[in-house]
Amino acid sequence: MALPLWSPAAWSQGGPDAGSSPDAAVGDAGTPGPCPNPEVVQGAVEADAKLRLTNECLPEELARLAAAVKMYDQCVGSVKPAKTWIFPVANVPPGEAIGGDGQGFVKNRGIVCYVTPWAGHPAHDLFVDDRYHKNLDKNGKPFPTLAVEDAFVMVAHDGWTPEDRSRGGNYVMLYLPGRKQVTYYAHLDKVLVKAGDKVSAGQVLGTIGRTGKNAVPRRSQTHLHFGLWDAESFRPVNSYPLLRAAKMLAVDLTAPSAPPPGSAASK
Repeated sequence: MALPLWSPAAWSQGGPDAGSSPDAAVGDAGTPGPCPNPEVVQGAVEADAKLRLTNECLPEELARLAAAVKMYDQCVGSVKPAKTWIFPVANVPPGEAIGGDGQGFVKNRGIVCYVTPWAGHPAHDLFVDDRYHKNLDKNGKPFPTLAVEDAFVMVAHDGWTPEDRSRGGNYVMLYLPGRKQVTYYAHLDKVLVKAGDKVSAGQVLGTIGRTGKNAVPRRSQTHLHFGLWDAESFRPVNSYPLLRAAKMLAVDLTAPSAPPPGSAASK
C-alpha cells in the first residue's frame, strides 16, 4: 500500500507547490488518512528500542526505521536542506560549546549502524556551563536544545532511570528530509516533543541534562551528545562543518510563550 502525501508550503525551507493539508492525506483508495501514519511512527520507536536493547544492527529493525524514513519523505515531498543550521544548543556560540574544537568525532570502521557498541565516538559533545550539575545556567535557567532545521521527530525517549539499559538517557532523534539524515540529541533532562511531530528550525526539543550512564558521574561535564547519521545506512556522519557554521539563537524558557523563530508572528 502506498503511503499518503502532502505538501508543506508552510515549512520555512520551502517545498513543492501547496496542495493538500499537512494533516490529511490521500491513500490508494482516495480516502483521507493521517500523515505521518501512527503505526509506522510507532514501528520506528519500537525498532529503535530493540536495536538499543540488543546492541545489534538487526536487519528487520533497521527496515522499520527505513520504512519511517520513506513515509516522512512521502509526507513532505521534495524539500531543500537548510543552507545554515541553527546551533542545537541555545545561547552558546558554537566555538565555545563544541568539545575538542571538532576533534571529538572518532569514527571506527567497525561501525555497522548507530547502535554498534564500543566503536569510537561518532558524535560531538556540546558543552554548557552547568557548574553545580543542576542542569541550570548561572541565572538558574535550563539549557534549551533546538532543532537544527525543519524535521520530523522519529523517536522521543523520556523517563530515563539509572536502571534503564538503553544508552543516551533521555534523547530525541530527528529525521531531516532535506538532507536524508537523522540527528541524535542525547543526555536530555526533559523531552518536550513526541514521535511523529513536525518541528521547525529553532524549535525547542527539550532541555540538556545528565541522563544516561556516561553523563551521570560527577566527573562528566554537562553536555549534549549530538550525532548525525545517514538515513539509508544509519551510519554516522561528521556534523562538525555544519555545527561550526551554525547560527546561535537566544532562547529564554522562562519568558512568556513566543512564536517559533522565523514565523510570521515573530517578525
